[in-house]
Amino acid sequence: MNIAEGAIGQSDAEQRKFIGYAIRSLAECVNCLYLSQRRTYISPNEFTHFYKRSEELFAKLNRFRSSIDG
Repeated sequence: MNIAEGAIGQSDAEQRKFIGYAIRSLAECVNCLYLSQRRTYISPNEFTHFYKRSEELFAKLNRFRSSIDG
Protein backbone atom coordinates (compact mmCIF):
# COMPACT_ATOMS: atom_id res chain seq x y z
CA MET A 1 0.00 0.00 0.00
CA ASN A 2 2.89 2.34 0.68
CA ILE A 3 4.15 1.99 -2.88
CA ALA A 4 0.72 2.61 -4.41
CA GLU A 5 0.21 5.64 -2.21
CA GLY A 6 3.56 7.09 -3.24
CA ALA A 7 2.99 6.42 -6.94
CA ILE A 8 -0.06 8.60 -7.38
CA GLY A 9 1.03 11.91 -8.83
CA GLN A 10 4.23 12.08 -6.81
CA SER A 11 7.77 13.05 -7.71
CA ASP A 12 10.56 10.49 -7.91
CA ALA A 13 11.84 11.66 -4.53
CA GLU A 14 8.40 11.17 -3.00
CA GLN A 15 8.11 7.72 -4.59
CA ARG A 16 11.50 6.75 -3.12
CA LYS A 17 10.29 7.90 0.29
CA PHE A 18 7.20 5.70 0.12
CA ILE A 19 9.27 2.69 -0.97
CA GLY A 20 11.35 3.35 2.14
CA TYR A 21 8.13 3.18 4.17
CA ALA A 22 7.34 -0.16 2.52
CA ILE A 23 10.79 -1.47 3.47
CA ARG A 24 10.24 -0.43 7.09
CA SER A 25 6.82 -2.10 7.06
CA LEU A 26 8.46 -5.28 5.81
CA ALA A 27 10.94 -5.10 8.70
CA GLU A 28 7.99 -4.90 11.10
CA CYS A 29 6.49 -8.00 9.46
CA VAL A 30 9.76 -9.88 9.91
CA ASN A 31 9.71 -8.95 13.59
CA CYS A 32 6.20 -10.39 13.79
CA LEU A 33 7.51 -13.59 12.21
CA TYR A 34 10.05 -13.93 15.02
CA LEU A 35 7.35 -13.35 17.63
CA SER A 36 5.03 -15.83 15.92
CA GLN A 37 7.68 -18.51 15.90
CA ARG A 38 8.67 -17.87 19.51
CA ARG A 39 5.03 -18.19 20.58
CA THR A 40 4.62 -21.30 18.37
CA TYR A 41 1.91 -19.74 16.21
CA ILE A 42 3.92 -20.88 13.20
CA SER A 43 6.25 -23.82 12.70
CA PRO A 44 9.99 -23.50 12.12
CA ASN A 45 9.41 -24.52 8.48
CA GLU A 46 6.80 -21.81 8.04
CA PHE A 47 9.14 -19.27 9.61
CA THR A 48 11.93 -20.25 7.23
CA HIS A 49 9.62 -20.05 4.22
CA PHE A 50 8.25 -16.62 5.09
CA TYR A 51 11.62 -15.27 6.18
CA LYS A 52 13.14 -16.29 2.84
CA ARG A 53 10.26 -14.63 0.96
CA SER A 54 10.82 -11.50 3.06
CA GLU A 55 14.48 -11.43 2.08
CA GLU A 56 13.53 -11.72 -1.59
CA LEU A 57 11.00 -8.91 -1.27
CA PHE A 58 13.51 -6.73 0.58
CA ALA A 59 15.99 -7.15 -2.28
CA LYS A 60 13.33 -6.31 -4.87
CA LEU A 61 12.22 -3.21 -2.97
CA ASN A 62 15.80 -2.00 -2.70
CA ARG A 63 16.37 -2.52 -6.43
CA PHE A 64 13.13 -0.70 -7.21
CA ARG A 65 14.10 2.22 -5.00
CA SER A 66 17.57 2.34 -6.57
CA SER A 67 16.07 2.39 -10.06
CA ILE A 68 14.23 5.64 -9.39
CA ASP A 69 16.24 8.76 -10.07
CA GLY A 70 16.32 10.79 -6.93
